[in-house]
Amino acid sequence: LNTLPVPLTPIDLGFPSKFPSWRPGQWQSLERSLATEKRFIATAAPTGFGKALYISAFSVLSGGSTVIDTSTKALQDQYMGDFSLCGMRELRGRQNYSCDIANNCKEGASYACDSPNCSYLAAMSTFKDCQLNVTNYACHLSNVIHAEGIGTVQNLGLDEAHNAIQEVCAALEIRLNHKINSPFYEATGMLPPYRKELPAWRDWAKDFSKKLTLYVAGLKSGGDLDRDTRILVSHGNMLLRALGILSTAPDGWIVDEHTAPGETILSPVWPMDLTDKYLFGEAKRVVLLSATLVPKTL
Repeated sequence: LNTLPVPLTPIDLGFPSKFPSWRPGQWQSLERSLATEKRFIATAAPTGFGKALYISAFSVLSGGSTVIDTSTKALQDQYMGDFSLCGMRELRGRQNYSCDIANNCKEGASYACDSPNCSYLAAMSTFKDCQLNVTNYACHLSNVIHAEGIGTVQNLGLDEAHNAIQEVCAALEIRLNHKINSPFYEATGMLPPYRKELPAWRDWAKDFSKKLTLYVAGLKSGGDLDRDTRILVSHGNMLLRALGILSTAPDGWIVDEHTAPGETILSPVWPMDLTDKYLFGEAKRVVLLSATLVPKTL
């Protein structure tokens, strides 16, 4: 910053001509955000502030890979409409990508699709290699919780950050469909602790995980697997990831056996330290953007 004319214009940073100058308060906020050594930067940005340009400019000026989370697809579309020509790339949920064997990639994953032409994996590869990216909370959290993450993130921008608490709670919610899981219960002799409190479910998850891991490993040891076995392995792996969360769930989670017949829903009321593990990750800077930030959110 000290070697460049101040204030730079958005066009100087390579942004589209529709951004000829900074809106009131944008440059001053950028200077403060870039100067601080604190990890968390909270920007209470009123309507009309231009949060998308602010966080995109923060990415360019701070260097390193940046991922911006949005709370809606419409907002993600807006980011791409404004900044795709500047190199911004996006990642959406698997259901938005085509599949060779199913209606979409999410459905294909449940069939254990391993096509080398997977459009979702191609999008993920591009996303991880790009410096400026946008996705949504649900997609981000799903990849961290259930897959291999979203790559190295040095700067994390949380747009509509007041929604982050509920987004983390929703992503961590565990829905145990007992009809789908019944083959695993029978194979391991581990029936769920129906009508019990959270500690019993947590202990069950720990013991069940050990037996299910061995069972899934045995299925995979048979060499070339037929389609039905591959699907069973895929479902077993998804269940193991859910059990991993449940086995470490802190006190305060809700056990709901009434809302959805045939299912047990376990969900956190407040994400607490789980937010750092699943949302913030290893990001060096976390920028929280919202017009309605309050102390409770922070």
